[in-house]
Amino acid sequence: MGNFYDRIAKKYGGYGFTSNLPKHTSVYPNGNPEKIFKDKLLDFANKRTTALDVGCGDGKFAFEIADNFSSIIGLDSSIELINIAKQKKKNLGIENLSFTYGDARNTPFDAQTFDLIFNRRGPSFYKEYERILKPGGYYLEIGIGEKDSEPLKKVFGRGQIMADGITQD
Repeated sequence: MGNFYDRIAKKYGGYGFTSNLPKHTSVYPNGNPEKIFKDKLLDFANKRTTALDVGCGDGKFAFEIADNFSSIIGLDSSIELINIAKQKKKNLGIENLSFTYGDARNTPFDAQTFDLIFNRRGPSFYKEYERILKPGGYYLEIGIGEKDSEPLKKVFGRGQIMADGITQD
């Protein structure tokens, strides 16, 4: 374990590092993380908002929230998932969604394109997101949390913290 944290400390300079990147906050509310994320995301949505869904997969989440935005572009590094999303869009006739194959580290978008960028459990490439986010725009993400691994912990009967709060090996 020590090597991992040594590498992180060398790369980022410890927990209290500062940077020129946009400010961020972390919220750890109780409740269903998916619902909380969706509610917070929709707080920033309106019919003038252009959004980027980083790691959109087959577009399932984008389809759920599309009515709340002017447009959403889904970006994913899986051509198969993008093709599935495009077919769903065609079948459903949803006009304000589009899907693009690409790498989130180096997106194909012009600078200052999006009012909102969101990411659900994917890698975060903050410098790129800063480049393509409009001034005053927002970036929201939901990371992988302990509830995501709960089914695996139950199958194997162990994990860092089980749902009942008991620490396991």
